[in-house]
Amino acid sequence: MADFSKKFPLPPLVEELIKQICREQSQPPLDLNARKELASLGEDESINILNKIRRSKINKSFDGFIVYMAKELRANSSATPVKLESYSSPQIISVSPPSSEGSNYLSDSPTSSSSGSTNSFKEDGSVLSYFSDKLASMTSIRLNLFGFSKSHQTSREFLALEKLGFRRAFLVMSYIGGRKLENVASVRDIKSLIVESEKLTMGSFENLAWERYGDRYCLRKDRIKYRRWDSSGQYYMYHCHVHLDGSYCFKGPFLNNRTSLLQKILKEENVLIVKFVDEVNEKSKLTKSSRASFAAIEKVAREGIYFGQNCYRFFAFKDGGRGEKKDRTSSSVKCYFVNIDNFAQSYDIDKCIRKARSVFMHLDTLPSLSKYAARLELALSKTITLPINLDASDIHVEVISDIPCQLADGSAVIGEDGKPLIHTDGTGYISEDLAREFPGKIFKANMVQDHNFEICDVFDSDLKEIPSQSTELLPQRTIQVRPSMIKVYKDPESSHFLTVNSFEIVGTSGRPKKSYLSRYLVSLLHYGGVPTKFFTNILKNAIGDARTSLTDKRAALQVALESGDMDDDFTIARMVLSGIPLNEPYIQTRLGFLTNHQNKGLKEGKLPIGESFYLMGTADPTNTLDRGEVCIIHENGQISGKVLVYRNPGIHFGDVHVLTAKHVEGLEEIVGNSKYGIFFPTKGSRSLADAMSGGDLDGDMYWVSRNLDLLKYFKPSHPWTCTNHSSSPQQKKPVDFSDEELEHELFSRFLSARFQPSKAMGIASNSWLAHMDQLLTLGDKDVTERKRLKEKMLKLVDIYYEALDAPKTGIEVTVPRELVADTYPHYMGRQPSSSYHSESVLGKIYDEAHEWALETPSIPVWKLSLLDVEVPKKNLKTWQRLYKNYRVEMSAAVSNGDEELKRESCDKVIQKYKQILYEAADLESSSRAWVETRFDALAIYHVSYDYAMEIEDAKKCGFAWKVAGMALLKIFAEAQAEKPIACMPSVLQEVLTRKSAQEQM
Repeated sequence: MADFSKKFPLPPLVEELIKQICREQSQPPLDLNARKELASLGEDESINILNKIRRSKINKSFDGFIVYMAKELRANSSATPVKLESYSSPQIISVSPPSSEGSNYLSDSPTSSSSGSTNSFKEDGSVLSYFSDKLASMTSIRLNLFGFSKSHQTSREFLALEKLGFRRAFLVMSYIGGRKLENVASVRDIKSLIVESEKLTMGSFENLAWERYGDRYCLRKDRIKYRRWDSSGQYYMYHCHVHLDGSYCFKGPFLNNRTSLLQKILKEENVLIVKFVDEVNEKSKLTKSSRASFAAIEKVAREGIYFGQNCYRFFAFKDGGRGEKKDRTSSSVKCYFVNIDNFAQSYDIDKCIRKARSVFMHLDTLPSLSKYAARLELALSKTITLPINLDASDIHVEVISDIPCQLADGSAVIGEDGKPLIHTDGTGYISEDLAREFPGKIFKANMVQDHNFEICDVFDSDLKEIPSQSTELLPQRTIQVRPSMIKVYKDPESSHFLTVNSFEIVGTSGRPKKSYLSRYLVSLLHYGGVPTKFFTNILKNAIGDARTSLTDKRAALQVALESGDMDDDFTIARMVLSGIPLNEPYIQTRLGFLTNHQNKGLKEGKLPIGESFYLMGTADPTNTLDRGEVCIIHENGQISGKVLVYRNPGIHFGDVHVLTAKHVEGLEEIVGNSKYGIFFPTKGSRSLADAMSGGDLDGDMYWVSRNLDLLKYFKPSHPWTCTNHSSSPQQKKPVDFSDEELEHELFSRFLSARFQPSKAMGIASNSWLAHMDQLLTLGDKDVTERKRLKEKMLKLVDIYYEALDAPKTGIEVTVPRELVADTYPHYMGRQPSSSYHSESVLGKIYDEAHEWALETPSIPVWKLSLLDVEVPKKNLKTWQRLYKNYRVEMSAAVSNGDEELKRESCDKVIQKYKQILYEAADLESSSRAWVETRFDALAIYHVSYDYAMEIEDAKKCGFAWKVAGMALLKIFAEAQAEKPIACMPSVLQEVLTRKSAQEQM
């Protein structure tokens, strides 16, 4: 039967229910008439009908059942059917200037407006310019746009719902999928919900809310289920998604073990994390945000986001950058909205967002709005609070001098901004007793203090021992910072405000993981003289290990350990170490998947490199290192000899430095037993960190290699110096803006970051790599062409580094057309019309890795004899039923297009069934009788493998090991005479890596 789902689409929740019914009752896809019947009823009635059908048995046909139910509904209702030919994205809302009376200028019709005329966007989709032009001509409504004159009336239903408490009420609103509460529940319904939930835990309440609302109005993949809702150390994150038509829906609450300073100070329920979501047109594959997002943003800016009686206002925005997980309908740029009413009451300020920001830092002291926006992001970083009371009389915070860069005659080197250049940018000290109070493994610290300064970066290091920048020489309870670390100074005129006073830890350095090269680093090393054969040999060894991973235990362990979170809880590694043979069906399927995933990285130049690691950088506290010298503390103390040092994202020919690692006497007396750090000299006319793509010492990580082959071949180039000095634009100081102007400018910057992000960085780096590819291919030929390419590349380097700092400097960066590459090497994945087949080292790496891909043959499913034992029938029947439910739920979870959400959804499903098995989070924390757990684990094994045999798919064996893996391994171990030995994954990986490196020598 033809599938009409693409020709006549329905709303997502309706489509999801149709798919579930077809799967559960083995029905073919709906025909066109049935789809039209559902469309004519509207989304809510369609969901009601489909839920009724889902609870019934379809005797004849799914299509006929829908037609029958639709007729019955119309016969019993006087409501006029909704005319809906098919589902598409929300209507684009046109925007018109307000009338002289200041009436609402949002129109629900795409062809009309409140003033009788339509002002649509230009075809080029210039949202930002349109927004600015409109605001410039709408001075009469500015107070309304960024003020608080909009009245809001909370429904009786929501007033009733609020009695549940914020967290539970938010969950209910999340489960009704953006609908109005009064349209899905009456006051009586809500009161009954409150009565039913009075003595329920949060986990039990979630089940009740799902059954009552979520199962009807929410996709299964969006269900929010945690095994420990109230565990200590967890924070609640409340999200909101704003759509193109200005409507919004709530998402959450989500649990996280890290939270921001903003959420800690205001309490989590007073902060909304807001994303503006694009709707995608499936036919054109184009986003409609350029035309409609202005309407959504204007509506939110003008009215705020209401959750019952709570109004949330725009506070700040943060761009998560490339590392931010996102799907195709969202952006890495997130807004943070705050409940200004609660904020104002807590800090005794009027309802002014500007004053609310001053609680965290006195931003009006900054020289530009670019700095204002950038520094405000410091309050949005996820942190851990160090248990130190900075108000205590025994805590001493001191400001010590920076060490300037000096010429041979001892005079300070002055930068272009007229300020002295320094060696100690980002390096401070903390006494050993305070350092020992640091929790866990973290990476960088931010201090917020109402003393002589407001916010500063503080370097910290490995917390397994003591941070490298802790010192035994400081008096106890002492913190020392430098002026370069002070990001926002205290405003003496605002000293009467109550301000935040806390010590926030973002992270520290730790034991380095296995190091990999990148395309950019490979090209720089090759340019410096490292032969192609060096890289292709690494590739061949990596491919060889991958090829033998299906038959060799050590290679299999190496692949499993290197895959990190790709191997759930190191399941494959545990199975191999338990003595389960490599030809076991599930091991074979996972190893095949993991090796193919590694192959993808190899094609992209991600080559494993021995004797190399990433370390956090700091300044030499002894002031004894000379130019070109560093001190490196690794696993077993200080390292001596030549090393290569590089900082991502360096692309200049001279960004890879050859330095001398020197043993510094007396360093241990300062840093104690600290490990894993690289100390840079504080002598010379330029900071060594700055010479590596403009780095500093506030937590930057540096690649260090003492690989003998690399050192043998590599010849360094002159370090980077900027030759294209763009002058920063004249910017008004924040203090020169009125409150309204400030909000307008910040919101405009959000618009630019969200809808018109600069592409200069990506264009510059991609063009640089294309030019570098041609340069490497030329070799020593055609001197004129080499010179031309290098000139272009040097200009692109300056543009790229300028673009990195643009958010702080406010410089608008563009790439001149003459510098943009016309053609690109084939490994960059461009269209054939703009690609050529590269013969460079990167082209050869790509081709060789591409030729090899592990083709996993059809894997026969069989059972391990030690687990193929008889199990009580009641256990089998129970898990046959549960496994059927699991398949439906997992199918819904993997249907999510966003990889991060898909992973989270799948984890939730697995955790649900682990909870059923262990009656706890895992086997270790289970108090259930082992004999009961043992029978259930074996039942899971049989049910899973029997189904895998039935459909001849070894991947279906995964249910057994994902849910009951630890129990099955215990059963397998009990059946053998040997006792297992506990081993840390990091130690095992280190042993395997060292052994592999020795064999290659």
